[in-house]
Amino acid sequence: MKKLLVVGVIVLFLGLAIAPSISSESSAVLSKLPLDEEEIYYYNPQTLTHTLGLCEPWQSAIRLTPDELSPYQDWNLTKITVKTSIDHGQTEIWADLIIYAQGSASTPGSIIYQDNGLYFNSTGFQITHLKEPISLNDHSELWISFDWKQKTNGSHPGIIFCDDGPSTPLKGCWLSYNHSSAWNELSDYGLDYNWAIGAILEGVGKAELSITNIIGLTEVIAEIKNIGEYPAYNIENTMIVNGGILGRIHRITSNSIIELAPDETVHINSDLIFGLGLIDVRVTSNSSNAYEVSTSKSGLIFGPFVFIFNLI
Repeated sequence: MKKLLVVGVIVLFLGLAIAPSISSESSAVLSKLPLDEEEIYYYNPQTLTHTLGLCEPWQSAIRLTPDELSPYQDWNLTKITVKTSIDHGQTEIWADLIIYAQGSASTPGSIIYQDNGLYFNSTGFQITHLKEPISLNDHSELWISFDWKQKTNGSHPGIIFCDDGPSTPLKGCWLSYNHSSAWNELSDYGLDYNWAIGAILEGVGKAELSITNIIGLTEVIAEIKNIGEYPAYNIENTMIVNGGILGRIHRITSNSIIELAPDETVHINSDLIFGLGLIDVRVTSNSSNAYEVSTSKSGLIFGPFVFIFNLI
């Protein structure tokens, strides 16, 4: 009979439910790191009070689905975090980091990354830097697993921390024994926990541009604002003014901005236009980390004066 060791809590023989049921749901957490990094994890960092291990080689895994990864399609997975314990007679820990591609809702797919022989000799969070980043453009789902190894007779491979739950179903608490193809959740054994495993993503956060105002006087002026949470980089703004009697007015102006901070605005203007008649104004703005936005307005030019129709 296989045994699941809950260090400092209780020894559990598989099939016996010991953890209280918690009805509320937990979900992935985004941990704000520097601008170009975010960590995704399922555990509650305030309740990492349990440590678990098995008496034989085993794997613990979390499953990152499109719900968590889709906002980061242009980002890379670069680091993995895990909180381990060397207490309770466990002084050294060895593990293989294995990352799987999408499989089913309960089984990982093929191995896409493996780093063997990781060594931990302290209690706390350990950070493993991937030798090569994994592009999220290529993967909509990932399984992050630690394959814990036993090196000393009588010791338990891999003592890993868990939170108080509630577990995140089908995502936060997978385990497998002796390289078996069968995977189960901790909740199958009455443990309503999540593994202390996280995935650190690197990339440039998405900015959000908005053309907030277009006005006229002796020229056409448009205001572009970054209404997102992240700075926008390499912004390209273009204004096209067409129209007038016989279509004689055709003015294209553009400018480039290296960076636009959140809530910051920038302007683009047509400079002096002289003519007569109705005009159409189209303003477009895009950046390397924001979707393109475009707005059109109609107006009237009378000599050097421009009037923009801001109709609702």
